[in-house]
Amino acid sequence: MHGIISVMAETAGAVSSSGVFSDINQDTFAPLVAEIKEVAQVAVPITVTLIGIRKGWSWLKSAIRGA
Repeated sequence: MHGIISVMAETAGAVSSSGVFSDINQDTFAPLVAEIKEVAQVAVPITVTLIGIRKGWSWLKSAIRGA
C-alpha cells in the first residue's frame, strides 16, 4: 500500500512540475476567438434590428389602441 501511494505522489509531482496546461497559450484560442468575432459582427446588428422592430411594433399597437 505504501508503494502505491509513493508512486502516485511521484506521478502527481511530475505532472504538476511539467504543468498540465503548459501547452495552452494565446495561439491555442486564436481560431476560436476569430470565429466568435466573425459571428458577432453578423449577429449583433441582426439582433438589434429585430429587437427594434419588435419594440416599434409594440409601440404602434399600443398607440392604435390608445387612439
